[in-house]
Formats: sequence, structure tokens, C-alpha cells
Amino acid sequence: MILRSNGTFSAQNSCGFGPEAAPGSANGTWAMAKSGDWGHGMGVQFVFHKEYLGLGVSKEDGSFVLWTHIGDPDEGNYCKVRKQ
Repeated sequence: MILRSNGTFSAQNSCGFGPEAAPGSANGTWAMAKSGDWGHGMGVQFVFHKEYLGLGVSKEDGSFVLWTHIGDPDEGNYCKVRKQ
């Protein structure tokens, strides 16, 4: 996933862009958001093909991580994107 400073993004085989939050590909725009698909706290909202998707933002081991639940949130399964 590439997030550009001009507010556009490209994602290939990334979390949440396919059906049922399966890995998928998309291009569109992104913006920081305070709440959304991930619940409470900071996140990133993506807009592509007239669809909206929110990924949560958290910090793990000193790096930011974008994440989304896979399936039932109570099961604790996540798809995570880390900066490389």
C-alpha cells in the first residue's frame, strides 16, 4: 500500500479492499479520520470506486500500523499493514 502526500493511494493485495475484507487492490483517495469502521480512535478513511473503507491506526513496536478486523471483532483476528 502506498499513501501519497497528495491524498491519493494505491494498494495491491492489501487488507480490506476485497470482498469480506479479503486482500484486494484499489486506487483512490485517503484522509485521516477520528472514528469509523475500526471503532474509536484515529484511523484512515479510504475512498475508491464510490466505496468507503476505514482502517484503524495503532502503534506497535514504535511503528504505526493500519489494521482492520477479519470476521467477528470479538475473535481478535486482524489484517495489519506495516510501514516498510
